[in-house]
Amino acid sequence: RTRSSSPSKVMELYTPRFSLSTPYKLEEILPDLGTEDLFIQQANVSDLTNQRRVAISKVMLHRATLEGTEDSLRAVGSMGTLVSTRMTHQVTIHCNRPFLVGIFHRESYTTLFWGKDINPALHPPHGGRQSSSSKE
Repeated sequence: RTRSSSPSKVMELYTPRFSLSTPYKLEEILPDLGTEDLFIQQANVSDLTNQRRVAISKVMLHRATLEGTEDSLRAVGSMGTLVSTRMTHQVTIHCNRPFLVGIFHRESYTTLFWGKDINPALHPPHGGRQSSSSKE
């Protein structure tokens, strides 16, 4: 079934506060995108800089972070915020077990961020009441 034929539902989502972050070595990723010669000494980087004799380091890192708080989900790349959205209410889901989270661009059907929280019990829940007990 295609995504366009799937029914949409508004839901209330309870997740622990989380921050998922991963660094990527760009010299391992960019060649798959057609930039095989970018990291050689003779690379033509004239579109990137006016300086001559510039070589791109093989230690280029990109960090992608996905943060969930009480009222928002925010995706951040090393260059700044890509996505920020407020959660809405309807169906209730409590993520108290390991979960996957993804952000998709509907128009291009592209995955922007994909992550997992393998132990949500380590984070306090939000969106609902925290149970507490005390001995007197």
